[in-house]
Amino acid sequence: MPCGLYTSNSCIILVKNYPTPLKTTNMKNLYPGINSSRFSFTGENLKLNAHLSNSFSLKKFYYIVLVIAAGFFAAPSSAQVGINTFTSLNTPAASSISNAGTGCGVSAQSEYIPSNNNRFNYNFGSNSGSGSGVRAVNGYMAGGAAYSVIANVVTGVVMRRVNNPGTGGTKDILFFSGSRNPGLNTTGQTNSTLTLNLNAGYVASMDVAFSQNNLLIGTDNIFSNQGNANDNNNNIERVDVMIGAGYTIIDAQKYGFPILERGVYGAHDAFKIAVILAIDASGNPTAYSNVVSVTSINYNNTSSANPVADGTYNYFLFRRTGSSSLKVNQHITDQGIGGVAFRFADFGIANGTKIYGYSIMANDFNSTSGADVVNYNNSARYPTNTSESVGGLDILAVLGIAMQTMILPVEISSFTAAKKENRAGLEWTTVSEMNNRGFRIERSTDGKNWMEIGFAPSKAPQETNTEKINYSFNDNTPVKGINYYRLVQLDFDGKEKVTEVRTVSFGKDDSNSIKVFPNPVAGDLHIEGLSSGMNIKLVDARGAVLSRFTARTSTTEVIATDKLNKGVYFVQVGAVDGTAKTLRFVKM
Repeated sequence: MPCGLYTSNSCIILVKNYPTPLKTTNMKNLYPGINSSRFSFTGENLKLNAHLSNSFSLKKFYYIVLVIAAGFFAAPSSAQVGINTFTSLNTPAASSISNAGTGCGVSAQSEYIPSNNNRFNYNFGSNSGSGSGVRAVNGYMAGGAAYSVIANVVTGVVMRRVNNPGTGGTKDILFFSGSRNPGLNTTGQTNSTLTLNLNAGYVASMDVAFSQNNLLIGTDNIFSNQGNANDNNNNIERVDVMIGAGYTIIDAQKYGFPILERGVYGAHDAFKIAVILAIDASGNPTAYSNVVSVTSINYNNTSSANPVADGTYNYFLFRRTGSSSLKVNQHITDQGIGGVAFRFADFGIANGTKIYGYSIMANDFNSTSGADVVNYNNSARYPTNTSESVGGLDILAVLGIAMQTMILPVEISSFTAAKKENRAGLEWTTVSEMNNRGFRIERSTDGKNWMEIGFAPSKAPQETNTEKINYSFNDNTPVKGINYYRLVQLDFDGKEKVTEVRTVSFGKDDSNSIKVFPNPVAGDLHIEGLSSGMNIKLVDARGAVLSRFTARTSTTEVIATDKLNKGVYFVQVGAVDGTAKTLRFVKM
């Protein structure tokens, strides 16, 4: 997604130049922090679009940083549909650093030009007050299915570069989530010192940043060769996400990977992608699956919004010119984070196939054949004059193959209804929720015909929840006699599930409202309209007492009849005041 100036909120880019591209084989020597443990995906649950911004004390913005170096660690994707939510995120610690500097100097918005004498304090990681500074994706929802990211699979990412008239060597582009001093000048004010808080830990190269699997970092205009007025152009023709030892796909319908991008919902950037089927002794891809095309419509999901909603964050861009410092360059707003989920079946991959990763190309890659993906120096297939409108993909630093997991049901552990003065109080508890929109509360006066009397939306902090959540609802206008209550649990996809029935009785003589059902009965017999302390007896047709017990605080008791012989039986209910009522039922 090309960066542009909007009415509010922002985006940063940092630039750092190296004389020549770095080789993939040198990455671990140059960046000791890169190892298999960097690809561990474990952690807490939370729903990103509703709760990521609440995890920090300051308002969120995204900062884009351009730096120069060599590799880039990106992320695989799953089923070619839009990603709805991120269901599980990890928050490991990030490095901290602070430094100061001017704005970028060239190709920058006026307020960031050094001649205006604006200076900036840059705080990274915990120095920014953001907490851990890392949000690693462990799971996501897409196409009605839940996916869990598998750890320790991706071994590296190689950015395949071909020099063009605008860019040579290596240019690493990063954006950082963060916050800004409220006094950030956007009108060219001079002699101002402003603070930019970057939530992620400090990194100066794309390969290190993308090895973190971090939603707080990404890249800008990754395939753009020319046309960006703020010099957010590059010489990258293909991005290879590598699995050096290969990975055998057990079920191509249930295994896949996600691609995430910063952008506006409904207007995300298009790209091409193919799965790597073979590599040579040096680890270079030699064979590919068919090429899949992705357009902005593929990012759309059932929620009609990005997983991180548009306008949630500002995005700041930084560049570096003639200095090793990260310097602010420009800012944009109104973008969120969207994603496309792929399954390996989308690429024609058969079960049992060993794959070696995948490659991403610009949207102007002009072939559907996997054979044409191999040679990224072929300008007939990989144009080196790609514009930002075609190559402006703003991918996020998220890695890993994902596996479809079983969707947790909405499990209600308890549901009670009780008389509270002149109203009926309903209470229920869930111990797991997945894809739950909420609960429709219904009432009946005969146990057959139901009417909606209220709705309780889900209180789960994310789409997948495994913690206890308590709900309550008061019916302030119950009818005289027996009031029957039930809950109808609603999924986001329109599916419904009905709970058991609970009753509450109102009237001068509660004993007149006591009923048994179903009648005849084959399984459990429900006794409704009871009050606490009532004595209950189960009696057969000869008058023999088969069981007895005292009613609890609830207004409904259940008697198991599965061991009773067929025939006529009686339930005798004795109130505390000495009155009694006998009810007849038939065991089928």
